[in-house]
Amino acid sequence: MTAGDDPVCSAKDCRAPASVALLWNNPKIHAPDRQKTWLACDSHQQSLTDFLAARGFMRKMERL
Repeated sequence: MTAGDDPVCSAKDCRAPASVALLWNNPKIHAPDRQKTWLACDSHQQSLTDFLAARGFMRKMERL
């Protein structure tokens, strides 16, 4: 992303504007303080959250 670009959803092939940031961490490979971010549109928020939560990676969600 460059300055001025609107954030877009991280779901595969989705270019919709993101409405939330999903903050996650894989404890098997990341240090506890490392935080990764996926962006999600309204349509993909639940599926991306479910994917991360099922693996124990989901930490928190923040509205954009």
